[in-house]
Amino acid sequence: MEHSKLTACFSRYSARNSDLWQFLDSMKQMEDRFNWWANYDYVFLNEEPFDDAFKEHTQRLTKAKCHYGLIEHDHWVQPDWIDEEKASAAREVLTDTGSSKLIA
Repeated sequence: MEHSKLTACFSRYSARNSDLWQFLDSMKQMEDRFNWWANYDYVFLNEEPFDDAFKEHTQRLTKAKCHYGLIEHDHWVQPDWIDEEKASAAREVLTDTGSSKLIA
């Protein structure tokens, strides 16, 4: 039986240059346990440009291709029409329960 690899990638939103060292631990675990054979690309997105150190260290950790994208600030932040009180309450529920249960 022939198996074909799914077309997929790992994506990381809000990947900050300052989070590099903490993130590399997670990325190394993913590489060691899975991606060393699956070789899925990585997509990093942020509202600020990635620095050379971030690009160098993440790419060095994998054989897969790493892509770095910039999202415009206006597309990154919460729109003005969002009810911040309700949104904050919903995020708190997600944090407290660890589930996707939302406040209606």
